[in-house]
Formats: sequence, structure tokens, C-alpha cells
Amino acid sequence: MQQGTFIIKARSAKLTHDTEFMGKMDPYVVIKIGANTQKTKVHEDGGKTPKWDETFKFPAVRIGDIVNYEIWDKETMKKDDFVGSGSFSISQIHLSKNEMEMEIAYEKKKAGEVLFDLEFVPDPKQEEKAGENEVIEEKKETDQDAIVKIQAELDKLWEVIEDEREKSKPADQKKRKDFSALQNAIAQSRTEIMKNKDELAKYDQELQGTIDKFKNFLDEQKAAKRYLEGQHSALGTLSIYIKIINFFLQFYRNHHFAWDPHCERVRWGSQ
Repeated sequence: MQQGTFIIKARSAKLTHDTEFMGKMDPYVVIKIGANTQKTKVHEDGGKTPKWDETFKFPAVRIGDIVNYEIWDKETMKKDDFVGSGSFSISQIHLSKNEMEMEIAYEKKKAGEVLFDLEFVPDPKQEEKAGENEVIEEKKETDQDAIVKIQAELDKLWEVIEDEREKSKPADQKKRKDFSALQNAIAQSRTEIMKNKDELAKYDQELQGTIDKFKNFLDEQKAAKRYLEGQHSALGTLSIYIKIINFFLQFYRNHHFAWDPHCERVRWGSQ
């Protein structure tokens, strides 16, 4: 923060707070900046419109420092009476000389106004340092921009180096990379096959069960066929016997015969 000398001239005041019931006040001004305190001479019988026209210098102050001012009524037989006070920041004024009318207050009520001439004179060394600091800051900004540009160029150069490094890799290294990719693909396919292994085994088991059932069915059909063929053979033989019997019965009906006991021969006859 800028440092310098603060010059203040207490010129006059217009007061509305009067501490005297009889006679006129004897006002004076007390000015404080930090631990530095200065005050004007007493304007005897100045009443509510005192004048001082006194100038004070406060060295080694900063722009942000606070100026406190108080107006008192000088008493001889007792403690001085408080008329009012106020304050302002040095940052409120410009570097050039200013005439400013500041309010005073008593018990949080307006008690009048005081007229000051105010001036802040920067320390020349501080100005030089401030100028140097500004140059340094500008140089820092310039250097920072240069660093950013250099970093960008280095990034581009690094990308070019990486591209060239990729291009200059040996062919066998690329083959290894391709072979590794092929191995990964084979491993992935093997994994898929192993996943389907259990399903294929289950399908084979179900298919084998179906084949076994079909074989049992064929065996049952063959057994039935053999049984039927055996029954057909027995029925065929019985049919032949019945046919022979029927033949003899028919023959007997068509050609009767009788037994002759005397000649012991058969006598054939025809119906």
C-alpha cells in the first residue's frame, strides 16, 4: 500500500451543538492518525463558528489509514467539554490538494461540520519502488506469456517426437504387437468355447438318451415281430390239420363205406 505524508489544515467549523449555557465556547480540534495525535490552538470565544487555519503534517502514513478528529470546548475550572467527532479514510481523497467539509456527530446525532484542506504527498522512494514493482509485475506477466508459449512449443515438439518414435519402431516389434492381438483374440474365442462346453455336454447327454430310447423301441418291435411270427407258424399247422379233417369228412359224405364182418373187407359205396 502506498506510503507518504498526510497534510491536513483545520480551517473552520459550523457547530450546532453548544456546550455553554452562558457565554461562548472556546473550541479546538484534535486530529489523530494511529498513535500520532496533534491539536489546534484554542479559539477563545469562537462560539459555534470557530476558525483555526492551522496545518499539520503526518509522515509515514498509508492510503488506507483512518483520520479521527474531535472538537472540544476548553474549560478552565473543569474538564473540557466534548462537542463532537468524526472520521474518514485517507483513501477518500485524491493525491492533489482537496478542500473537504466533514460532519461531526455527538451521541450519534449531527453536531455540525468542520472544514479541512487535505493533501497526501507520496514518498518519492515509495513511488520509485511502486514504479519498479509495476515494471517487475509487467515483466512477470511478459515472462509468464513467454513461458506459456515455450510450453506450447515443447508440447508440439513432444508430439512430433512420439510420432517419429512410433514410425521408427522395428517391424518385428509390430509383428509382436499383431501376434499379441491374435493371442488375445484366440484366448477370447477359447473362453467363449469353454462357456458353451457345459451346454454342449448337456445336449450330447440328452441326445444319447433319445438314441437309447429309440434302440429300446426297436428291440421291443423285433421281439413283437418274433412273437407274432411264432404264433403264425402254430396257427398255420393247426389250419393244415383242420383242412385234412375237413377233407376226410367231405370224402366220407361223398363216398360212404361199411365193414363186412364175413368177408372182412370194406365195401365202398356211393351215395
